[in-house]
Amino acid sequence: MEGVIFDAGTEYVGKKIEVKYDPFDLERVEIWENNEKKKIVEHLKIKEYNGIKRSTAKNAIESSKKSGSRLLAALEKEKKAKQEKKNQAISFSNIEKGAAND
Repeated sequence: MEGVIFDAGTEYVGKKIEVKYDPFDLERVEIWENNEKKKIVEHLKIKEYNGIKRSTAKNAIESSKKSGSRLLAALEKEKKAKQEKKNQAISFSNIEKGAAND
């Protein structure tokens, strides 16, 4: 209502309710169902981190960077194995070049 967000709860999903409020005080609204006042709801305060401490968020990001992706780790391991296998092979092109220089 007028840019203010309220959370009445999931128990009212799909139900017909009335919302009564004072237009000069949008701090709280009343939820009515079947002409009976059910509850008073205060406006929803959404903060930047919604209760998550900044250090916790930073730690989560850093730990995900450290652990990395399992797929990327497996691909990196496979790449290293191919490099090692390639380094163990004998290259005859270098032998021919050496014989030509003699």
